[in-house]
Amino acid sequence: MSRLFFITDNLHYHCGDYVVPKAGNISLFIAGFHTYFQEIVLCVPMQELDKSLLTPLEWPHKVRFAGLAPYETVLEYAKRLPKMLWHNLPVFWREIRRADMVWIRLPAANGIFAFMIAKALRRPTVVFLVGDADKVSATNPRYRGWLAWLRKVGVYVDWKVTVFMARRSLVFAYGSELANKLRQAGCSDVEVSFTSLVKDEDLRYPDKTSALALQTRRVLFIGRLSREKGVHILFEAASLLGKDGYRLRLDIVGSGPDERNLKSWVKALPADVLVKFWGYLPHGEKFNHLIKQAEVFVLPSLSEGVPKVLLEVMAKGVPVVASEVGGIPDLITHNHNGLLVPPRNPQALAEAIKVLLDDNQLRSRVACGAFHFAQEHTHQKQVARIMGQVHEYLSQQNLWQQGIRDA
Repeated sequence: MSRLFFITDNLHYHCGDYVVPKAGNISLFIAGFHTYFQEIVLCVPMQELDKSLLTPLEWPHKVRFAGLAPYETVLEYAKRLPKMLWHNLPVFWREIRRADMVWIRLPAANGIFAFMIAKALRRPTVVFLVGDADKVSATNPRYRGWLAWLRKVGVYVDWKVTVFMARRSLVFAYGSELANKLRQAGCSDVEVSFTSLVKDEDLRYPDKTSALALQTRRVLFIGRLSREKGVHILFEAASLLGKDGYRLRLDIVGSGPDERNLKSWVKALPADVLVKFWGYLPHGEKFNHLIKQAEVFVLPSLSEGVPKVLLEVMAKGVPVVASEVGGIPDLITHNHNGLLVPPRNPQALAEAIKVLLDDNQLRSRVACGAFHFAQEHTHQKQVARIMGQVHEYLSQQNLWQQGIRDA
């Protein structure tokens, strides 16, 4: 039997026996590999939080947590670097020495330190590259003046470090765009992949009713309320639809740094466009009810990896309109299981929403296509695919360990 060490910079909250990720699903996804390993150590930044504020999660008994010093931003990490390393490096050394494999999520400030220790101890490494730091940071309005120069330096260093690690690892890149960028940089062992938490019981075949006699049409967005998610583009598109006589209800699920600005946008929308901000909602009855009510799900991102929320809504047969950026085209085939639109184009987004609201046959067809795609990319199937690729890579490198089960 073997031990897996996985490191991510995603913040986790801890209180007593409870550990809950602040955002994202990567640690939950990795926990799903527990059937292949004797033990999985999730090495994550950990922050204490009141138990009453946590929604309990059940982790497999083979999963154990190793806490790192918490931080909010890369700049904060850099400012506290000596203290961060003083706390984190002993954790890396202790846990990686016991592990048989090391998996690293990037971008991550801690990644290079864990990688160097893994190589010093001759442990095979796997990298999960989930996004493009350059494209994500470029949409942040904070980076102006000298901060814009600092951002470019940071992005340059981050990419050089990423390529250094990727050339010496098996890489799972979230989307073809990222994979091609790595291959052009000389990385040879690169696979296109993404995470999924969709289970068989989450699948709901779309309702094929031919017409919707609703006066107010329901449009849903779920995601972090930050500039790169493009929610302001959705508001501009909704304004155009409102002027064309459509009565819309926009359900906005999520929280983030752009929330205050977005709420100020609402005042300028036509009277027939209603907006409800739900804040962050954990998976549960309310979350699922909002998806069930939606006629169209919209993801107008300016930059993306492969967003897990698309699979979640596709699994419930909700038709999708999304920007043609990042890894989204790896999930959405235009006019088959969703509609793709160019980013930063409110007019194109409004037209795509209008088509799905008006054309019952098209809406039914893309909803069915979305359901079947989600059905082929459930959590269990994605885990099996990745383990098969890991098995093949390690066999070719003569690194396959006796303790890892055959995928």
